Amino acid sequence: MQEELFLKVLNMSITGSAVILCVVLMRLLLRKAPKVFPYALWSVVLFRLICPFSFESALSLLPVNPEPIPERIVYAAVPQIQTGIGAVDRIVSSSLPGATPYASVNPLQIWIFLGSLLWIMGIAALLIYSIFSLMGLKRRLRTAVHDQDNIYLCADIDTPFVMGVIHPRIYLPASLSGTEKEYILLHEQTHIRRFDHVVKILSFFVLCIHWFNPLVWAAFFLSGRDMEMSCDEAVIRKLGHEVKKDYSSSLLSLATGRRIVGGTPLAFGEGDTRGRIMNVLNYKKPAFRVLLIAFLAVLILGMGLMANPKAGENFTAAVYRVDEILYSASQYSFAYTTDSAPQYNISSDYVLFRKEVSDQDWVMLGSLYKYPLSRQERYGLFESLNNKAHDNLDEVKTIYRADLKDENQTFILVMEQKDGHILLAHGYDFSEKPRVRWLFHLNKIVEPDTNEQAGQVKPRSDRAAGTVEAEPMAKEQNPLEKAVSAAILQHHRSGYNGGDFSAQAHTTLATETGESEAGNGINTVTVYAMALYMEFGYRGGGLSETGGSHMPIALTFEVEDKNIYRLMEYWTPRDGADYGPSLREKFPERIFPGGIGEDALDTQKYIQAHAMACYEQAIAYGQVDVGNEIAGLIETICSSPAHMSNPGAYIDAHPLEYRTLIYYGSYTLEYCFDLFAQGGQRGLEGHIMAAACREIMMAKGASFDDILYSTGQDWYDSIKDWAVPS
Repeated sequence: MQEELFLKVLNMSITGSAVILCVVLMRLLLRKAPKVFPYALWSVVLFRLICPFSFESALSLLPVNPEPIPERIVYAAVPQIQTGIGAVDRIVSSSLPGATPYASVNPLQIWIFLGSLLWIMGIAALLIYSIFSLMGLKRRLRTAVHDQDNIYLCADIDTPFVMGVIHPRIYLPASLSGTEKEYILLHEQTHIRRFDHVVKILSFFVLCIHWFNPLVWAAFFLSGRDMEMSCDEAVIRKLGHEVKKDYSSSLLSLATGRRIVGGTPLAFGEGDTRGRIMNVLNYKKPAFRVLLIAFLAVLILGMGLMANPKAGENFTAAVYRVDEILYSASQYSFAYTTDSAPQYNISSDYVLFRKEVSDQDWVMLGSLYKYPLSRQERYGLFESLNNKAHDNLDEVKTIYRADLKDENQTFILVMEQKDGHILLAHGYDFSEKPRVRWLFHLNKIVEPDTNEQAGQVKPRSDRAAGTVEAEPMAKEQNPLEKAVSAAILQHHRSGYNGGDFSAQAHTTLATETGESEAGNGINTVTVYAMALYMEFGYRGGGLSETGGSHMPIALTFEVEDKNIYRLMEYWTPRDGADYGPSLREKFPERIFPGGIGEDALDTQKYIQAHAMACYEQAIAYGQVDVGNEIAGLIETICSSPAHMSNPGAYIDAHPLEYRTLIYYGSYTLEYCFDLFAQGGQRGLEGHIMAAACREIMMAKGASFDDILYSTGQDWYDSIKDWAVPS
């Protein structure tokens, strides 16, 4: 909760910073206009810094994304901010630490937790400073004498000020002359009439919340300056221009030479005396034209900065078919028709999938990323454009690209038009000049079912079990287990986007049935499980992890019938010190303390089996030949320390290589068993292979006796009759 609030404040602070810069620029343009106009603009800054939501408008002038920091950035494999300013996004995103697979807390989570603690301490320090400042001021006001109405005279103060909220009081130095008193009373009464004393307190509390942002400090002081100058001008307008000299003299004689930050009073002579005197002396009644222009400028800019950009129809999380082929390059013999063209699936996390007419499963093409192209650059991708394709390209407002990384260097462009329609271009980048082969106009046909693995590619092999059950042998998934698998994938893929393939594995610890809280008679089932989500990348023919998380979860589904489960809640434990207590609070009392509930606290108990299942899915999907990789891992493990004879010392010296060897699971077993079947594995390599195979098989549910074998070959010979398929 603390970290979520901190991230929300960071988002508001980034948005507020952009608005502050816009207001500062407008102040320069309005320097000859009455100061009430720039003062009014600061209300937009106040709104942006204190209000976590806004309205949408096509006329928004906000120059940044209103939510630049994604809510689940701490779980992202490649965390990125999205301010809408490319250079800023690249610089900041490149410095953010990525997620660490299997770790209960990611590095970014730690930094955000520490940042939130520092943020709270900063707020507390400013509030404590403010309280002590007010206490000191009140001690000096003990000698104040009531004059009239809400006016008090005090011999222990140097400058007049307003203090209080509901019943504000005006405190004046007892030494004021009659003329000065008239000016000052009118000035302070103007503050009260405009509720400046309330605005000042609110501004200070906003400053406390955003104390870490130097632009907010600048806004606090600049808005205070505009507040005082606009109040000075109001006094001059009422008393006449002939009092400007005397009024300026009063300012000079009562100047404090400093700004009151921690206290709430509006002091007459507070801060920037020279600037205020110059503004008073130079003040002239503005022409009506100046007032009208200033009013319209402030109104347009204010409304534009308060509104969020209007979001168009979201083209993600949908399946499309080709309803028109706008362009087909003439140099190719093969051509699609609208009936033979593939379907496309764009997931909610901007991953593109394709399914040909002859295919049963979706094939992942890659992640979409913004790819700005000018109009002329779009035209340059085509040999010769027809009129319809030309007109459609002219209506494009946003372009995304996915790279397939094949031998033809195929790329896909997904182009969103101004009216929300979607174009898809399929091209090649292998020549000196990239060229588009097809340009399709897409039509949305379906929203993916939340209980199906929308956009998730099935492995191209039956070797890998998508779900690791509590029993040692993998089984066919029942509908509930399929719903759990789909929910895990859908939940995490909104936060991770750094891989080419995503996989999950989970162990169901317990289930509970119940009834929906809506009272509609629909039954519910809650699944308590340990779940691993992993993403993988394919580079250079190999496989690598790009992110993931491993943690206990509780998923609650509505049961419409025995085969349909609708996800109602995806629960994960809180971070840090609240991890254990939140888990015990959520998991049923009947399994705490006991075997099953306690297991949920031990992520290491399931990590090997889960990781092996995910690796096997990824290897099967990418059709990765891991034989050479396994041989290289064994060779590396056996390379050092050369002076040791204990095989365990070699494993301890290469923990990452040995871990990867274990995670290759069935593929490692197949490779090692093939070598053992050939015989002669009586050296160090045989010991390493035997240790890895034994650990993999135990993670899959097998059990072994405690007999020690002289060689790895001896171990294999003792178990091959029951452990190795014939």
